[in-house]
Amino acid sequence: MLGGGVVTVSEGVPLPFMGNARPVLALRLPLSCRDQALGRPQLSLAAKVIAMRFPMEFLIDESGAVTVDWVVLAAAVVGLGVGTVGAVRSGALSMGNDISSSLSNAAVVSLGTLGAGTSTTPGVVGLLSSESWSTAGGRCPQGALCPPPTTYTDERYEMADGSIWTRSTETVDREIVSELWIDGEGNTVEAPDLSGL
Repeated sequence: MLGGGVVTVSEGVPLPFMGNARPVLALRLPLSCRDQALGRPQLSLAAKVIAMRFPMEFLIDESGAVTVDWVVLAAAVVGLGVGTVGAVRSGALSMGNDISSSLSNAAVVSLGTLGAGTSTTPGVVGLLSSESWSTAGGRCPQGALCPPPTTYTDERYEMADGSIWTRSTETVDREIVSELWIDGEGNTVEAPDLSGL
């Protein structure tokens, strides 16, 4: 009903936007005198009832509670990510600077000297000592295939620059299958020329 600037909805009267539902309470919605004076359009009765009902329904609705949990969880994950970046940043920057300086100081060999046959190893003065041990195949049952004996040898050589190099070999059936040269500092190096011995 409309009367004296007040819209009244009585209990039990169906409204067109509510279908079969009926309002539980009577609402008195004052019309704004200011809106009337300014010539603003008035809200329909349905819009006013929805405007009054929405805030209460929103406050008692629990369907968005799970969303809040996920928002908190996502915020925690983002916080951990930011903390991890802060903790790793200084170490990563330091390592990057070390790699940069190492690469900028590295020397590059020109292609003309690669494979030219010039050896950078010092000459061999002589053999200092030799030590060998072997793993024999042992007794094998009759008709069984026994592995051939393997011999390991460590030879120590004095080099022309005064350092001591070690030659480690693995021999299977009197044939060298692997050879490794180690300089006095423990680095694997290219084999020197032994033809002069």
